[in-house]
Amino acid sequence: MNKIAVKYTRVSTNQQDARGSKVEQDKHIEKFAEKENYLVIETFTDTDHGDKDNRIGLEDLKSYLRLNQSIKYVLVYHSDRFTREFRNGMRDLFYLEELGVTLISALEGVVKVDGTYDSLPSLVRLIGAQEDKAKIVKKVTDNMYNYAKTNRYLGGSVLPWLKVIKGDISGVRCKIMVKNEDTWRFYRKVLLDVIRYRNIAKSASVNNINAVTLASWLSMPELIGLRTFGKKGKLNKNHNKGRRKEYFTTDSPVLPALLSKEEYSKIQEIRRTNRVKSREDTEQYIFTNMTFCGCGGKLAGNAFRKGKRLHKYYRCEKCKIRYNAKVLENILSEEILNHPHLHMINDYEFRLADIIDEITEYKITLKKKQNIEMDILSLIIEGLASKDTASKKLKELKKEITDLELIISKKEELLTEEQQKEITEDHIEMLRFFLTNITEDLIQDLKEILNLLIRKIVIEDLENITIKF
Repeated sequence: MNKIAVKYTRVSTNQQDARGSKVEQDKHIEKFAEKENYLVIETFTDTDHGDKDNRIGLEDLKSYLRLNQSIKYVLVYHSDRFTREFRNGMRDLFYLEELGVTLISALEGVVKVDGTYDSLPSLVRLIGAQEDKAKIVKKVTDNMYNYAKTNRYLGGSVLPWLKVIKGDISGVRCKIMVKNEDTWRFYRKVLLDVIRYRNIAKSASVNNINAVTLASWLSMPELIGLRTFGKKGKLNKNHNKGRRKEYFTTDSPVLPALLSKEEYSKIQEIRRTNRVKSREDTEQYIFTNMTFCGCGGKLAGNAFRKGKRLHKYYRCEKCKIRYNAKVLENILSEEILNHPHLHMINDYEFRLADIIDEITEYKITLKKKQNIEMDILSLIIEGLASKDTASKKLKELKKEITDLELIISKKEELLTEEQQKEITEDHIEMLRFFLTNITEDLIQDLKEILNLLIRKIVIEDLENITIKF
């Protein structure tokens, strides 16, 4: 009799996925399952690092096993596909053990963590996987920082006065960055115009380029041939990415220098005294972050200039419909002030009732879907339905269950937030005052009150508006 199992595959990057690494893992697992009489009824997968906590596919796998406790086996190609971090790996293996589930590697056999003599090989492999990961990261990082001391191309965008060509460094064929003869003179003129006019915006206007983009270039050491590396990337061990405060800069020029050191110093002085003004502050749009179109898209404040006049509007990010900002804000202010529930929003139970009702309805629907899934799995185990016939329906149910769990989680977070709010009659009176006395200096205070009192505004059209307090 076949043993019911699920399989888990993982690669670290999209590039590995594109090269078919997961496909190869699938082939080995399927071959192993057929040989050892396992019936694989579901697949879970991740494109993420093995030392990262809470990977989406792995969390889905754990939730699925918790709901379907008749499944007792998880198949992987190699134990390092399941984890490359010892502590997290042990935690997840203990979780499987509590459910009575066994992790089995197609290459290594049963992965045990029960503290017995037989579990020692598995523990050694888990520790080895973590050490291997650390060695790989160190080797790649060291190599990249060494390459950054040259003009070797390491991926990503290239500054417009440079170009990438095939070349060699120390006899090794690779891509390198060199002077772009087609654009060099133009961008040198743009930067010299900043010095000439002592004005960043003026140079951008004369040369028809974006002023904010130009301003971002002016602080780059690359202008004098130095090279920076590691400015963006992994910030911590959880692979959260962003802009690092400290990064590598070469001691001497390795790239073609667009400016001399003297010209660069002059530009830095101009930067300190002449900042480019950014576009209109979107905070001046009163109802941003809470207003949605009937199609489901969020309405965001925007503007365009015609002659000397600035035209402000709200635009749906999905269907692109626009509403004049002043007209819409006046209508919404009237709708809020005249809403029959405005005086009731300091009533705790009234304010939370809608959210609680929504959570209850979603949970009822979720339970129905889970019961259907359990019924189908029971039929497969009893041999009354084939895996091939039921697999499509099981996948659909899995997606629906995952979506419902996500919605419920977000609703419960919202409920917690609303429970922590303390809304008084004074807040309601402040809202009335601000909406009837809107001035530039009061807009930020008004937005804070609106965000406290109003959850969502849905606009089907200007005559069909729903406000959720």
